[in-house]
Order: sequence, then structure tokens, then C-alpha cells
Amino acid sequence: AETDSEYDDGGLALILTDLQALLAQTTWPSAFVDLRPLNGIDYLHLAGYTNRPSGYHEQLHEVLTFLAQRARGSYGLLYWRDDEDDRPPGRNNFHVIVLARGTLTERFDPFLSPRIPIIEAA
Repeated sequence: AETDSEYDDGGLALILTDLQALLAQTTWPSAFVDLRPLNGIDYLHLAGYTNRPSGYHEQLHEVLTFLAQRARGSYGLLYWRDDEDDRPPGRNNFHVIVLARGTLTERFDPFLSPRIPIIEAA
């Protein structure tokens, strides 16, 4: 959504065109990227898996930053796990990037983490 109000300012078509151009510049060989309208609302679906550092994170953050700045009424969650990320709470846990009202925040996820629960660990 262009704004967080009930009414857009008429610039959503340009925002979507610019978003499509940005998505076309990304190199995500192991990702699923889909931008489509559903019931009158535009949705961006992103999913992927990479098993080595590839610049994927930086490009993904560029797309999310674009949405935060240009489509301030957009919202969503992105679950992220990097098995080489030693930041707390550690490698076995998910982080969530939250997009809401033009702001991106990163939080620890208590629902899917840890990826391998203690009771199943050998």
C-alpha cells in the first residue's frame, strides 16, 4: 500500500513499476519472488534458501528498505535464519524482519526457534 491511510495518493502504479524494476535487478538463483494482485491488493511473496554467503541478504534488505520508504502502508514479516550468524540467540534460531508503517525492525522469533528443539537433539 502506498500510504497507511485508507486512501492512496495515486502513486501506487509508479511504486509497483519501480519495485518490478528493482526485483528484475536482483540475482536470486535459489529464491521464489512473486508480485501479484489478489482481490484488489498487491502482494509480494519472497522465499528462498541458500547454503552459502551470496549477497542474498543485502539484496533482500534493499527490497524491504524500498518498501518501507516508498510504500509506507505496506506490512509483512520475513523469517530469517543464518546458520553462520553468531548474534544472540545463536545459529539455531530464527529472526523476524518486521515491516510496518514505513519501519523495518528485526526481532528474535520465539515460535519457530530453536530450529532443532532441545528434546529432539541427540
